[in-house]
Amino acid sequence: MGTVKWGILGAAKIAREQVIPAMKKSKNTELYAIASREISKAEDFCHKFSITKAYDDYNKLISDPNIDAVYIPLPNHLHVPFSINALKAGKHVLCEKPISITSDEIFELIEVQKETKKIVSEAFMVRFHPQWTETKKLIQDGEIGKLNAIQGIFNYFNTDPNNIRNDVRIGGGGILDIGVYPIVTSRFITDSEPDELISLVETDPNFETDILASAILKFGNVQMSFTCSTQSHLMQHMRFIGTKGRLELPVPFNPIADQESEIHLWQNVNHPSQNPKVIKIEKSDQYTNQVDQINNAILNGTAFPYSLEDSLKNMKIIDSIFRSSNSRKWEIV
Repeated sequence: MGTVKWGILGAAKIAREQVIPAMKKSKNTELYAIASREISKAEDFCHKFSITKAYDDYNKLISDPNIDAVYIPLPNHLHVPFSINALKAGKHVLCEKPISITSDEIFELIEVQKETKKIVSEAFMVRFHPQWTETKKLIQDGEIGKLNAIQGIFNYFNTDPNNIRNDVRIGGGGILDIGVYPIVTSRFITDSEPDELISLVETDPNFETDILASAILKFGNVQMSFTCSTQSHLMQHMRFIGTKGRLELPVPFNPIADQESEIHLWQNVNHPSQNPKVIKIEKSDQYTNQVDQINNAILNGTAFPYSLEDSLKNMKIIDSIFRSSNSRKWEIV
């Protein structure tokens, strides 16, 4: 069946802690090269993860003819330019979310992807975890009746001035970092796009990044609301409310790979104190699942389920959230 030779652009934390370990477990994956502007970091990664080659320049890695696909965990403002460079060099691309800072940036990337016919995937690994496919099936099967509302929350606390998430110049802030998750999973569950939304966004006086944001999105007859914060107590949660019951995912976005996940289901309760039915989901590494599916598409020419058009839809929602915060009005997406 062959293997896909991967190159990694940047010695980022998510690459070190999540994606590269997942790639090592992935079928048909060869970790061929990594690039860092500090060659010592690239060499450390090579030693730790048995990666073949180290580069001190991102474009040198991209131009390596032995590499089939590139994973990009660089800061947000570099996602589009380096994705374009990789495509033009004949590589497939897995790029960290968000794929861009604004939706306008994606159009050139779409054109280059059409020309090169290579896969470009935004790294929303959650869509590849079985807890999400099972949640979608339960809702579609009517286990909570008609879906009426979705509620989400994703918070952490980070006030490090040197952290890229607190640098507004390169696409920092909570909405682009974590607010994207309640949005993309709501789109996944409903198989639809929001018509309009309204939001409230608070920014840090020093960082100028958004640190607390809430929004209401209207998905037809389904009302979705979420809050995300980079300066609040660590937590995450997704809740789906129907006419006959509700579903909750206690750890919706980064479940531990070697532990079972849970879906909590309430049906026809007589009192709010009633305990849920707990549905156990097999342990699964969503990052590995994601890479496996990309590898399969590359090696077998099968369709990859998420396109740049999907990324564009997600970013248009993000644009509308910022626009609504400024206008203090409902905005059409």
